[in-house]
Order: sequence, then C-alpha cells, then structure tokens
Amino acid sequence: MTFTTTPDGFAQNAPDVGASFEQAQNAQRAEEQARAERREAFMVARDRPEPVLRPEPSLAAGVDAQSFNQRWEAEREAAAQANINQAQAQTPDAEHSPNERVREAFKLARRKQEEDQALERERRDKENDFDR
Repeated sequence: MTFTTTPDGFAQNAPDVGASFEQAQNAQRAEEQARAERREAFMVARDRPEPVLRPEPSLAAGVDAQSFNQRWEAEREAAAQANINQAQAQTPDAEHSPNERVREAFKLARRKQEEDQALERERRDKENDFDR
C-alpha cells in the first residue's frame, strides 16, 4: 500500500473553509438557542398557575348541585330515548304499512275462527258423551 503525499502548494492554496464553517455553525446554534428560549417561555407561560376567583363552598354547593342535576337529567333522558329507539327497532311497526295492517287483521280473524271451531268441537264432544 502506498501513500501519496499532497503537493506542498495545495495546502497553502486551499480555501479556508474553517471560518465559513464556524460562521454557519454559530448561526445554527444561535437559531436553536432562540427556538429553545421561545419554547421554554411558552412552556413557562402555559404551566404558570393563574388564580381564579371561586365562590365560597356554601355558595358553590348550590351551583354545583344544579349543574349536576341538569347533566343527570340529560343523561337520564338520553338513556330513556335510547331504550325507546331500541324497543321500536326490535318490534315490527304495523302502523306504517297498510299491507301489514291487513295481514295482521287476517291473522287475528283466523285465530278467532280457529278458537271458535275448537270450542264448537268441544261442545259437540260433550254432547256426544251425554248421548252415550
């Protein structure tokens, strides 16, 4: 392996990049430092506690109770409405379709007819039992 040496004049005639590199580094460091200071200032301002005027506990209890009761009532109404919606979704609604109403009327009439026939059969069976 052979090492080559640089000519003597090359090192002396080479441009000085160290100064421009240092200048760019210093500018970048200054920008990063300014960004860090802004971030720190923002964080300090955001995390700084701000005093808030609050009513006495005796006065706050009424307001807190009223607010709680309103939220409780709204939640109760929402739950009741959800139950109603679920029940309506599970039961067929014959009110909306005329065909459904007619179909239900025929089913009811048929059930009534079958019940009447069953009663008539029972009555005849009893009469036949007495005749024997």
